[in-house]
Amino acid sequence: MSDEESQPVKVYIYDLSKGMARSLSKAFLGKQIDGVWHTGIVVFGQEYYFGGSLGIEACPPGGTILGQPDEICNLGNTQIPFDVFMNYLSDLSHTSFGPATYHLLHHNCNNFSSELAQFLTGKDIPSHITSLPSDVLSTPFGQMLKPWVDAMSIQPSGGHTIFPDQTSPESSSASDGGASYASSVPDFEGSSTDSTEDEQDKSPIVITELVNLCSTEKGHGMLTSRASSSGSDDSLLTLTSKLCVNCLLSEDKPSLTQHTAALAYNVSRYQIPEDNQVEIGSAILECLQKESNEQTVFNLMKCLVILMDSNTEVCDLASVVGMNCSQNSKMSARVSKLCEKAQQLTSL
Repeated sequence: MSDEESQPVKVYIYDLSKGMARSLSKAFLGKQIDGVWHTGIVVFGQEYYFGGSLGIEACPPGGTILGQPDEICNLGNTQIPFDVFMNYLSDLSHTSFGPATYHLLHHNCNNFSSELAQFLTGKDIPSHITSLPSDVLSTPFGQMLKPWVDAMSIQPSGGHTIFPDQTSPESSSASDGGASYASSVPDFEGSSTDSTEDEQDKSPIVITELVNLCSTEKGHGMLTSRASSSGSDDSLLTLTSKLCVNCLLSEDKPSLTQHTAALAYNVSRYQIPEDNQVEIGSAILECLQKESNEQTVFNLMKCLVILMDSNTEVCDLASVVGMNCSQNSKMSARVSKLCEKAQQLTSL
């Protein structure tokens, strides 16, 4: 291949936390983490990436549900012909990068990007991306999360499988790539029902996965464990409560509030410190003054009623701030019922 025919090679870098890792990692991990990284290699006019459901996929550059990358790193040019490249990908799809080989920490999209980058250009992707799992696992909090993370996978929707025969029978129907909400949550009717797929999947994955974690008994045990062995009294439940407050008060897109409302509701089902109850209650009351969809308001009110039922200070706060019940109660019968319950609690 001549210089004129050589192809530029780039790595597209996405932060799955949407900036949350940068702002919250110090509190959770005790060390600074700038992002939760997903990468894809862009070459021959397509973006190639690896996930846990469908294996190796391709899409137009920036064409997954993640949207445009947070960073683009130029790796140089490749002289490798397209047919040789595709044969190489085919070999990978049946050996080291088939769907069954995926592991979120040890064999993920970034390992695939690293392998592909070196094959095409002899250069690697940035080291802070490939070292992220070891950085997280080196912390007590990371070790506590490891059993949960071991079962997770990331497969951004929007691409297509290059080699259909690589898809495992168990994952052949999993094409949406987004984190699903656990079905075992009592009284929880699914915060994703009123949002589009685009709204759901562009919310930080850390939020949707925490919703799942908070919804199970196994997750409850993990949530109440100590988050650190270095003198901190914070449990994951306490830290998650703080995350709820930060996200509810964020001026980000409505889908973030919707998912965080679900998270707040799941968190409220457990016994959390009174100070955290008041903080979450205050954030919910502020959110209720804004325009939201019915599902979000339902989860916010459900959480608020639980908090008011166990903490008189939250009741007093609701009496002073107000819950916007005159407007919210018109949304649906179930929201109206919650508004009535909340108003009864403020009058006690």
